[in-house]
Amino acid sequence: MLNEINISDDDIFYFKKNGFFKIKNLIKKEYIENILFEIKNIFNIQFKNKNIKNNSFEENLITLFNSDFNTFLNCAKNCQNLFLIHNLGSSSEIYNLLKKFEIKKPNICTRPVTFINYEKTSKEKINHTIFEHQDWRSMQGSINSVILWVPLVDIDKDLGALEVSAGSHLMGLISDKIENNFGRTPDKISKKLKFESIEVEAGDCLIFSSFLVHRSGNNITDNIRFSSHFRYNDMLEDSYIDRGFPTPYKYGPDDKLLFPNLKTKRLIRNIMK
Repeated sequence: MLNEINISDDDIFYFKKNGFFKIKNLIKKEYIENILFEIKNIFNIQFKNKNIKNNSFEENLITLFNSDFNTFLNCAKNCQNLFLIHNLGSSSEIYNLLKKFEIKKPNICTRPVTFINYEKTSKEKINHTIFEHQDWRSMQGSINSVILWVPLVDIDKDLGALEVSAGSHLMGLISDKIENNFGRTPDKISKKLKFESIEVEAGDCLIFSSFLVHRSGNNITDNIRFSSHFRYNDMLEDSYIDRGFPTPYKYGPDDKLLFPNLKTKRLIRNIMK
């Protein structure tokens, strides 16, 4: 799953000073390719079901988005639940990597998130380009909590590489509100920060402090930006212990029956023959 990577004392020093560190070629290319294949396969199942037959995946995606948004959204939601993504984020190899970055007892903060950022399948700008924000505002976990940001394709500046403000994590929490599920930083502060674009290749991994101010770059290409994000807390960080391990995320099913006329008795009996 992971390649053997040496993390030096200088790497840790850089991470602590700047709030982020790019780990080159951390994840084996084949594993990343398999994740991307499975993501596209979820949509391909519905392309076939809806008889969508264009020349490319992107064109099929646009057609599904425009013709059946609910199915498009459900496909995107199911991409969050792939075994390959969850296996990566919960692997012993990732656990040990986190410990190298002085997370004494790593624990998963919340479910991984996979982004399929594409302006042509977005109803709002936030769906493809995210403003300046800090992840800690939504996590509210350990002070040394981190994010692993994993590109599933090569992401250069033209494709909207992540932009970070080095050292901004040392300001602590400056986000003053949650907007579209992101802890937005005040414009008056964001405008004073300097940002740099972090270009990455599929298989790289960007680890950064949950207090680091970052934003999406502008995708000026006609390609999709695929990435997966993982969040982790440290169960032995003092303030997290003192706060009683707060967990702000809420999960639950829809109260209404989505398909009330579904003939479940007949369907289950046919499957169980």
